[in-house]
Amino acid sequence: MKISLMVPLRAVRRQIVHQALRLSGEGVERGDKRYQAGDWRRAYRAYRTHLVDRPQDGKVWAKAADCARRAGDFSGEFYSLRQALLLEPNDVAILVDAARQYKDRGYLLTARACLASARRVDPMLPFEAFERAVAPLSVESGHRLLLDVTDMFAFFRLNVRKTGMQRVQAQVMTSLLERHVGGDIIFTFYNELLREYKIASTLLACELVDASNADEVTVEQLAVILNQIFIDAEPLKCRKGDFYLVLGAFWFGNDYLARLEDLRKDGATVGINFFDLIPYTHPEYVDVATQRDFTGKLEEALASIDYACTNSAFVADELRRLLASLGRENVPVGPVPLAHDITASDSEQVVSDTFKQSVPKDYVLCVGTIERRKNHALLLEIWKRLYAQHGDKTPSLVIVGKWGWRIEEFREELAASKNVHGKIMIREGLADSELEYLYRNCLFTVFPSFTEGWGLPVGESLYFGKPCIASNSSSIPEVGGDLVRYFDPMNTNEAYRVIDAALSDRSDLAVWTEQVRNHFKPRSWDQVTDDLMQQIFKLSAIAKSLPMV
Repeated sequence: MKISLMVPLRAVRRQIVHQALRLSGEGVERGDKRYQAGDWRRAYRAYRTHLVDRPQDGKVWAKAADCARRAGDFSGEFYSLRQALLLEPNDVAILVDAARQYKDRGYLLTARACLASARRVDPMLPFEAFERAVAPLSVESGHRLLLDVTDMFAFFRLNVRKTGMQRVQAQVMTSLLERHVGGDIIFTFYNELLREYKIASTLLACELVDASNADEVTVEQLAVILNQIFIDAEPLKCRKGDFYLVLGAFWFGNDYLARLEDLRKDGATVGINFFDLIPYTHPEYVDVATQRDFTGKLEEALASIDYACTNSAFVADELRRLLASLGRENVPVGPVPLAHDITASDSEQVVSDTFKQSVPKDYVLCVGTIERRKNHALLLEIWKRLYAQHGDKTPSLVIVGKWGWRIEEFREELAASKNVHGKIMIREGLADSELEYLYRNCLFTVFPSFTEGWGLPVGESLYFGKPCIASNSSSIPEVGGDLVRYFDPMNTNEAYRVIDAALSDRSDLAVWTEQVRNHFKPRSWDQVTDDLMQQIFKLSAIAKSLPMV
């Protein structure tokens, strides 16, 4: 009985003490004393006690963030940092300290944004050594470039691991901010509930991208950042001379494109970046909802833009033909080929031994969502033939990708063959570092897709010095050039001969691998973003010389 009474009494006493500290302001003094004593956890609690009644005290939020960092409280640190930056956006000391903390956590993009903000407030800010490691190159464009990332924000509501479209958007955002922070680069999104376009906080957008690159991030952690983005976003007011580009998907809601037309009327030059036209040209490869939404919105989208960018010359030609059929052949279209690399990391240092041990010794790698369009059924048939010919000596096939739409028949055949006697391995939800490890250690890669808008895995394979055997369809030869060996994706026999030859003649494979390593010249994301900005300005200038539709 005595023990049972002590627990609530202690709780009541603690509550009374906390209330007294909150009312007296002594929470900060106690926090400072704990901080000086190196008692980070208690200092953090003292500061947070103070902030219960004084949540607008940005400087104390900054102190709380520092304590949380030193105590190893990841979520407490980032939450407190966000509050400090939102409340004190022009406090140079807080901005610089935040940059240091973000850099220590590996959030380099967010660190750069903090430093850029600090220098806008104080151009004479000393250039410390740690700042040089993350400082952006300032390239003044003289214009506002408004990048619509509605699609990426919506994706991160439900997903952690980026697929092709989101990877491209994240890389473009990163490179633009690293190289063009001095110009007005603004991220926007459409709030469907409020039916209006909003401006996202650059710092929070940077943190979202940085967090999405972390190996152990969760949907819940991304949701915290997204919620803060939506809370703090300001209405977008376009003006004459603005360049507006929808960087991702455009088939949203009922009012998205109608509101896009309003931006044109306000003076902005509006464009869309088309990754591909597959839901329109090949509806059999997408789910019914996507096909309906994409096709239903496509003509409206083409009527709402001044210019268009595409990911490849192949898609640009497709789009020009479509525009001509709609009587809009004067809309300028420019291709911006994508890069060949993915986010770099020291994969050898961060990949766990458990993961390494799970990887076969000899394997071929295939990267991409597991769906009909990617043609994995062809690879299943080829590996059955290889096993029939070579038995247990057949190298494994490691397929990396999430399960997509209408793939039941492939799953059933794969299960019936017992994954071709265990020779086919499916991996999904991998961290970037784990994917890099698989690229670096495979024999070569295969990419049998029926159609693409670009073909990122082909370029990634070459980037990591690995040969690729790929489909000769659509845009894929633009990515691989002469260093890739091709086959007709409709011809299983041809594909089998090319793949079997590479596996059987290891001397030739070694020579081919050396050719890739010596002669491949990767296209960087910096080149992509530079070309993207040039295309936006060039195409906008052409569009402005035409009558407005």
